[in-house]
Amino acid sequence: QNNDITRALLSDPKFISLGLAHFSSFALRQGGRNLLLALIATTHFGYSAADLGYLFGIMALTDLTLLPISSMLSDRLSDRRFVAVPSLSLSAFAVCSLVFIPSEPSVTMNHE
Repeated sequence: QNNDITRALLSDPKFISLGLAHFSSFALRQGGRNLLLALIATTHFGYSAADLGYLFGIMALTDLTLLPISSMLSDRLSDRRFVAVPSLSLSAFAVCSLVFIPSEPSVTMNHE
């Protein structure tokens, strides 16, 4: 019975597209945002570990604030792609925009 359920899920195009969207979201958050942002912030801007802690804390608060809203919208809309596609597009845009950050920061954090 479990094999039948697995086959049914793996043959369902909606399930496959949802899985790919989830994987893309995970890859953007973990690989793109967390890794690349930390590397860029430390090498180009000289941010300290404390600065990165504040930065990642702000990003976590943003996620916690926006996740319930996007969850509510996806539950209310009949087609969840109307929430998933814009959310993934904005995440991809934010990560891709990192290349446009100037090498000298215009605003620096100073905790000394």
